[in-house]
Amino acid sequence: MATMITASDVKEFASNLRSWWRNFNEEFDHPVLVFHAGDLTSGDVAAMRHASKNRLWFANVRHVFKNYVKSSALNTNQIAEQRAARMHIFQTLHLFTQPALEGFEWLLWLDHGSYFPGPGTVDVFRKVAASDARFGYVHLSQASVHAAQDMFDVALLYEGSLAGQAEAKAKITDFFKIGGQVENFQVHSTECPVMNIPSFRKG
Repeated sequence: MATMITASDVKEFASNLRSWWRNFNEEFDHPVLVFHAGDLTSGDVAAMRHASKNRLWFANVRHVFKNYVKSSALNTNQIAEQRAARMHIFQTLHLFTQPALEGFEWLLWLDHGSYFPGPGTVDVFRKVAASDARFGYVHLSQASVHAAQDMFDVALLYEGSLAGQAEAKAKITDFFKIGGQVENFQVHSTECPVMNIPSFRKG
């Protein structure tokens, strides 16, 4: 199990950790890997550790965002959008190369604000593995095409290589849910994905 937080998320995350344990992880005791950008204090770490019986492991990935510059000119909404974009970039470009994941086969990614509304009695890792799948998720939502760095450009290049393959091109169009203007294109975004780490590293 893994997530990513900032210092401003600690109170909410600590509260949600209780539901992670009570409604799911008490049964399975999976470690919870918490990625952060080095802005957590010892008090923040203590508060999260004391919030539940989850085994928390912390991984500082500040180096990933070394070129990120904070701006006092940003409003609250812009800061939230910037943080969301940083997390998407981390997930798409850097997550599976992290040393903290060495030795693990499966990963359940949860947003820090995620919680389990009721008891979960199924070990999701075993269930996905038993179906011979490499990826599973709870449901799909929509995200801006720009949330995943360079995704749209790569997709256009791929589409250009599909000369004469109408069915494949149709799938690309459906994936991006084209709405007329490039900036309005949307991509499917999975919620609570379960991923096979070796498969994604190879990809």
